[in-house]
Order: sequence, then C-alpha cells, then structure tokens
Amino acid sequence: KMVDIAKHVGLDLLHVHYALPHASSAVMAQQILGSEDLDLPIVTTLHGTDITLIGQDPSFAPVVRWSIDESDGVTAVSNYLRQETYDHFEVSEDIEVVPNFIDTDRFVRQDKGHFKQALCPNGEKVIVHVSNFRPVKNTKQVVEVFHRLQNGTSNVKLLLVGDGPERVPTERRARDLGVYEDIRFLGKQDPIEEILSIADVFLMPSGSETFGLAALEAMACEVPVVATDVGGLPELIVHGETGFLCPLDDLQEFTECTRELLTNDDLQDEMAAAARARAVETFDIDRVVPRYEDYYERVRDGTVAARP
Repeated sequence: KMVDIAKHVGLDLLHVHYALPHASSAVMAQQILGSEDLDLPIVTTLHGTDITLIGQDPSFAPVVRWSIDESDGVTAVSNYLRQETYDHFEVSEDIEVVPNFIDTDRFVRQDKGHFKQALCPNGEKVIVHVSNFRPVKNTKQVVEVFHRLQNGTSNVKLLLVGDGPERVPTERRARDLGVYEDIRFLGKQDPIEEILSIADVFLMPSGSETFGLAALEAMACEVPVVATDVGGLPELIVHGETGFLCPLDDLQEFTECTRELLTNDDLQDEMAAAARARAVETFDIDRVVPRYEDYYERVRDGTVAARP
C-alpha cells in the first residue's frame, strides 16, 4: 500500500510511527521504489512500546535496529525515550526529540456543572484516571490511594476511564476495600475532555511512561496531575507547579499529594492554571507541528546531523 500511494499520489516524504511494524514496512517500500528510480525519504517516530517492550525481545531487536538505521530521519517523543533507544540498541542514527502534541482548542475545560452536580450532589471532589488498564498502569494503586483518601475523611469520588486486562481485578479490589460504590468504571469514552472538565486531580501511578499523553490532555483541561517520577513524565509535569511527581509505588506520597490538592483550593487553582499554560505554551499542535515541518525539510535536504 505504501508503494502504491507513493507512486500515485507523489509523496515527498513518508512519516511513519513505531519502528515495528511501520518503519520496517516503510524501509522495504523505499527499497522497492528505489528499484524504480523513485526517491522517498522516511522519517520514523519512536513512541515507546517499540523500544521499551517489543524492541527488547531478542527476536525483534535486530529488526528494530535495522528499521531505525535505515530511516532517513528518526524522532522520539521524549528525551527519556531517546536515551533508552541509545542504551538498548546500537543505532547510528541521530534521534531528534519532538514531543507529543494536542489541540488545546479541543482540550479545554468546559462548563459541565450539571454533569458534576449529578455525579457529586454533595459537592464531592473528583479524581480521574484514564488508561488502557494494562498492568504497567497500576490501576489497582489508583483504587488503593482512593481508599486511603476516604479513610482520611476526604469527600471525593473516583472516575476510572478506559478498559483492558486489569479492569476486572481493579473492580474486585475496589469491592474488597469497600469503595466500589464511590467509583465509576466508565469504560472507553470519547470525548474525554468532557470528563476531564469536572476533574480536580488526575492520578497516574504508572510503572512506565515514555511521554504521558493522557496527563497532557488533563493539564490542557486545567487538571493538576499527580504522577510517578518515571520515564518521560518529568519532562511534562513540573513538580510543585503543574502537579506532583511521586516515587514509584509510594502510595503514601501519592495519597498526601492528592489530598493536598483536594483540600487546598488556592493551590489547586494555581496548579490548574499553570498546567493549562504549560500545555498551551509547550505542547500545543501549533507549537510542535512546525518542528516536524522543519525536520522534514532537513531530512529532504540531507542536513540532519549525525549522531554525536
């Protein structure tokens, strides 16, 4: 399909995402086109699982390395992912860091007071977690923190958005802790910004995140984030300014940071505004896309720097 589109649409450049399977397929398409004297530069963007999970399987590693080195340009969504790639693969290509981005005109806090009133008739605060419920997202820890907050008499509700293998175990844990009635398991939802618009805190205790796009979406909707100090999250969340970063598995620290935001309205307001400002000023689509366009031109001109 890549070959067909490139020949009949007249592509100037092919930008693919993930080393496997898209970059490897793109390189093969490039070789086919080259046999017909057609030049099509390839830019590959690394996102995470292609490097931190799939790529570290010994059977896939050679293909990942080949796909990266055969690309004409390579980007990664965080400095963390860039370094992980260098640490685990003997790649010769320089990797440019271009972060993920969002449309902050879409992801903006909306007036959903009627929704919040229906969910929280007694003025409860709202914690939100959004993920694919894979084990690395630590969704049971979200419930554990919620339980600790309730034991500390915090007046709060929890919304869990998404679905995946850990949903049923997370529901079971909520029942075991006696907090199930104050949690809403909403499954997959779109548009997510409507739910984020009633949130007071976004909780992300992940064991690994190469960027943290869900956290960025929350920040754009003026929701401070309490997240794990791992991976690319410190490049997104400014500790003490747009949210809090906590050590992995430190449920007490997660609980205290979340409680501080739930009980200190002035702090929550300040962090909410700072979170929105950082999302708009650094990660808005109009800020990041021009960086890709500039990189495309450098790739086409052959002026991409070699790996230092």
